[in-house]
Amino acid sequence: MKEITPDDIDEMMDSLFELGEEFKKAGDIGVAGKMLRTAMRMGRSDSMNRAKISKLEKENALLRSESLTDPLTGVPNRRGFELSLIHELAEAKRFNDGSLVSIAYVDLDGFKAINDKFGHETGDDVLKDVTKRMAKVLRETDIVARIGGDEIAVIMPYKEGDTFSEDVARGIIRGSLTGLCVWDRETNTPYPVGASIGVVSSDDQGLISYKDSDTKVFAYKMVNMADERMYRDKWLDGIKDDEQSLKHPKNARLRELRAAALRNIDEVDYTPPILD
Repeated sequence: MKEITPDDIDEMMDSLFELGEEFKKAGDIGVAGKMLRTAMRMGRSDSMNRAKISKLEKENALLRSESLTDPLTGVPNRRGFELSLIHELAEAKRFNDGSLVSIAYVDLDGFKAINDKFGHETGDDVLKDVTKRMAKVLRETDIVARIGGDEIAVIMPYKEGDTFSEDVARGIIRGSLTGLCVWDRETNTPYPVGASIGVVSSDDQGLISYKDSDTKVFAYKMVNMADERMYRDKWLDGIKDDEQSLKHPKNARLRELRAAALRNIDEVDYTPPILD
């Protein structure tokens, strides 16, 4: 059975009004009145149905948006990140104009210490500040997402010939966190926030064997590779034993950040703001 569309209803209403006018001209006022009343009732019913459909569509759109957004920071969540990455990769493949996509997988260093020392509310404020700082220094075309806990991912589209590099991406992201630390005023101890970062571009040599794969598969491989590089950036030897060891780059970076904060103690008075 054919579904009745809004255009069908409009056409039926027009026909009823026209018939009503014809019966009115012919002098049959009773039938004319019935025709006009039927058309008006049909119009009211149609209007109410359209209003309900419009409301449902808006509610569904809101639910879809909320399901892709991290409620704490307001940036895309893991699902939103995955869909955005797949979309960017599909667009680059479709246009075939030298478009490339890079992702940065970021794990915040020092965040657990802040959560343990100052509580989850302060930790939440730091996460909101981190995503705002990154979004501020990155381009409008870049996408910052929180993919879980203190893990942030950034999608960075670019083109062959651009001055993009993994080192530049790391430098920009780490630079956005400059001066970000929470102070224990009782002991005058700064708790800085750093970043271990793994960056992968869609033309990476390690992805050549997947270049003809389904876009979802390719995106999955990219994320895995970026995660592995982030892990190596955090734990140089890939072993988490003796986490306080000087050989681990994460701890070396945090010591440098702590020393910088102490040198600038008169200039720094950071407490995480309550952000909207």
